[in-house]
Amino acid sequence: MIDGGMCEVCRKRPGYIVHHIKNLTEENIIDPEISLNEENFRFECKACHDREEGHFINDKRTSCIFDEEGQPIPKSE
Repeated sequence: MIDGGMCEVCRKRPGYIVHHIKNLTEENIIDPEISLNEENFRFECKACHDREEGHFINDKRTSCIFDEEGQPIPKSE
């Protein structure tokens, strides 16, 4: 409950998901220093997490978007 459970990025909304600062890959997911190391974690709200590089949530490059509950919905062009 660091910072009362608030997002470590914006500090405005409650945290929702643990983000790996160094992104997990097929090569490093078996390395506990990356996949399980608490120093590689950041607690983020959904909005901040969706903006992280490589996640492409609600991004023009995706074929769908997600509602506020995280459910996929068709993207209208």
